[in-house]
Amino acid sequence: MRTNRRGLLARAGLLAALLALLAAACASDDGSADTAAEAMSTAGAASAEAGVAASEAQSAGAAAAAAQAAADAAQAAAELAQATASGNQAAVEAAEAALADAQDAADAARSQAAAAQAEAEEARQAAEAAEAAAAAAPMADEPAESVTLEFWSWNNEGAYPVVHEEAEALFEADYPNVDVVRTYTPFADYMTNLRAAIAAGEPPDVAQVPWTGEYTDLVNGGAIASLEGEFTAGFPDFFPPIASIASVDGVPYAIPLDVNSLQIAYNKDIFAELGLEVPRSSDALKAVAAALDDAGYFGVAVGTNDGWAAADLFFAQLAYTDPANTLIVQADAGAATWDDPQFLAAAENLEDLIASGVFAPGANSMVSFVGALELFVAQQAAMFYPVGNFITGGIAAQVEDSFEWGLFPFPSPDGGEGFATGGVAEMFSIPADAANVDLGIEFMRYLTNADGEAVLVANDFIPSWQIELPPDVSDLYRDLIAAQATVRNRTIYTTPVYTELINGVQGLLGGSTSAAEVVAAMAGAG
Repeated sequence: MRTNRRGLLARAGLLAALLALLAAACASDDGSADTAAEAMSTAGAASAEAGVAASEAQSAGAAAAAAQAAADAAQAAAELAQATASGNQAAVEAAEAALADAQDAADAARSQAAAAQAEAEEARQAAEAAEAAAAAAPMADEPAESVTLEFWSWNNEGAYPVVHEEAEALFEADYPNVDVVRTYTPFADYMTNLRAAIAAGEPPDVAQVPWTGEYTDLVNGGAIASLEGEFTAGFPDFFPPIASIASVDGVPYAIPLDVNSLQIAYNKDIFAELGLEVPRSSDALKAVAAALDDAGYFGVAVGTNDGWAAADLFFAQLAYTDPANTLIVQADAGAATWDDPQFLAAAENLEDLIASGVFAPGANSMVSFVGALELFVAQQAAMFYPVGNFITGGIAAQVEDSFEWGLFPFPSPDGGEGFATGGVAEMFSIPADAANVDLGIEFMRYLTNADGEAVLVANDFIPSWQIELPPDVSDLYRDLIAAQATVRNRTIYTTPVYTELINGVQGLLGGSTSAAEVVAAMAGAG
């Protein structure tokens, strides 16, 4: 029986064509290029396997023909032997001719068999290559499960939402199955909500954490996941002093996004209208506030319903009563007392400024970036505090071209060099019980990668790592960078003391307490 090689190959080609059509249909149905690639690879493998079958059949047929030719040659040889034995010369010649023909046929059959065998081997190799290609082709995986990534922050003022939104957009582009959900809560309620979520076992995946002792309290309570091993994996080299703030006992638990320097914003147009100079001493500041009051303007707008802003009024004075800039660290460590004369002097300086009418009324009923900032933007108050790079973009967006404004450090009591206070601005951690720890860490990388850095700089934020300053940055940004060289500490890590400080400053503004009582309460809490 002779193998019909053409028929086998035709059937193999038909199979391949059908599988190719299947691939196209799959791609059309679900829009998946990977599905099409997988089906096409499978079709190629099937076609190659069909080719193997055809080649092997052809090889088998050729081998059978060679065997038959060999048998015919053997028969011819036997007949030659018989003719020779009979002595019949004519029979011998006929047998010799038949044997020669049989041997030629056998040689030809063997050659065909060898060629068919080689072809079959090539087909097998092609089939193996097709199978390997099919294995390497993108698999039509099941669609990735949708994931919600919870991101919590209190910074929905200024340009911070822009930073968050840009990181979210880039992250979701690379992780299309992830939906980042941002939740903003006012600072006054934020920590209460975060602690409650952690206690309930339902924390966010990424949480902004404060730079105060409340952060270390969370870490020491086991509520925050360690970032050891992650801190140097895909993150920039944070400034060592800043990295230390994000660490507890040398282990990082937070990513410090940016740093700040807090100063007073002032309305240059109002100052020019009244012939006022930027004050460089406490007495000069009081005189400016009095002149503004006479002209129908408030002095310094501040929203101390945000407790941190109340504390920053105290830190602005401590920058001068603690010239070594070491007292807070010593007191946190128990090496100094919280009623130290330098703490008392800072509280007394602030008490004097309040009594002199430097601050706009109603501070305790306003939050920083709503009520207080609105007074400044509406040109009812000629100054606004505290202003760091976290809100300069927001001020610029609201003021637009309505007036010129600038910054100066809170004046020193005696008119000496002015210092801004500062430290870490935004820090983010991963709660230990977060549902998506790895994705949360990856999202934080999008806040700090090259794209994240560009967004920070474009919005006047100062990254917590070394950057190459673009040539087109604003003068304001250069001033913020320059102020970083001499910033003074504004961070108390002993949480009960920090709480008493906030309560005390609010009491000073409300007229219900004294400087001495403030530091006494701090000492009692420490």
